[in-house]
Amino acid sequence: MLSDKLKKLRKDRNLTQVRLASLLGIPQSTYSGYEAGSREPDIEMLDKLANYFGVSVDYLLGREDSAAERPMPSNVYPVSKIIEIPILGSVRAGVGGCLTEDRIGTQAIPIEFIHGRNPADLFYLRVKGDSMYPRIEEGALALVHRQSSVDSGSVAVLAIDLDEAVLKKVYYGNNWIDLVSYNPNYPTRRFSGADVQRVCVIGQVLSVLNEL
Repeated sequence: MLSDKLKKLRKDRNLTQVRLASLLGIPQSTYSGYEAGSREPDIEMLDKLANYFGVSVDYLLGREDSAAERPMPSNVYPVSKIIEIPILGSVRAGVGGCLTEDRIGTQAIPIEFIHGRNPADLFYLRVKGDSMYPRIEEGALALVHRQSSVDSGSVAVLAIDLDEAVLKKVYYGNNWIDLVSYNPNYPTRRFSGADVQRVCVIGQVLSVLNEL
């Protein structure tokens, strides 16, 4: 049975259901349903499972007996080359530059995607609202590198008055800073003079996962 094969393949690789579901980009409850036999993966997910375990779809479905491994596709990464990045539901800047974080989970990504950066300086932020639509959708995950400043024109996560963070495009001028939304329904917010100090850069957005 498919459920038995998945369970054996997972245990042979010393993976928990939570870990494997994260690597596959699906909820743990969905994957556990595959092993329990209460859910059936679609064709796309069957192929993804076969690619990850290095077997054929026919083997998973019981149409062949051999589990001889096939070459791992270039878009599938072994566990040793995957890291978990924390997902935060919200971020606030604190006095002295510390952060208050609302951790809601993790996202697995290939190590090569962080381009040599320290994983401890990275987090995913779950985007709230539609101010950055259509480029960044509500509910998307924004990969953020913690840093206290960014170049003008960068997309960044910032805190205003040390409150919950916003995600905006940042522009600097002579004693002013503009926070710009992609959505034209949201006006640019300008802070000038002493009000510039109300804006605190938390980090730069490196990439965005819109399809979740």
